[in-house]
Amino acid sequence: MHVLNQSRGPRDRFYAAQAGASPGGHGEGRTCCGQRHRRGGAGRGALAEPAVLAALLSDPGHGYDLRKTIGEMTDAAIDVDQGGLYRVLQRLEAEGYVVSTWVEGDSGPRRREYELTPHANDLARDWITHLRERERLAGLLAELLETSVGHARPDDDRHGDLKHA
Repeated sequence: MHVLNQSRGPRDRFYAAQAGASPGGHGEGRTCCGQRHRRGGAGRGALAEPAVLAALLSDPGHGYDLRKTIGEMTDAAIDVDQGGLYRVLQRLEAEGYVVSTWVEGDSGPRRREYELTPHANDLARDWITHLRERERLAGLLAELLETSVGHARPDDDRHGDLKHA
């Protein structure tokens, strides 16, 4: 059974690879998808890697297609910016989870097409575990906050107890 290392950031896997850990491998030195304190917090950008994995699991493609697929799969709830998308793809390729090839465009220049390697399934499973845990913890914290403010929700401020920014 694979046990995830407790990491502090989605980039820990990248930094471990830079330090000599085997890319794409599980075991010692292998980390996954935790959260590192970064400027700007852990917003939607923290979901870029699993969103790219989900899109590529659906169908290989080039950057524009992948970005479009992510938007369609999430009903536009996740919109990965173009720069972030390519940074994720480059990192995943460097780590052995993605391979890319140049293909002739239908009407225009050649484009790089991306597809997952078999190792990407392990990374996707790690992300599933991590995201389910985040979901559980988010629910727990939401319940604690609701209890603390008397079950009031931001859209239900009948008593004026909640301060809106």
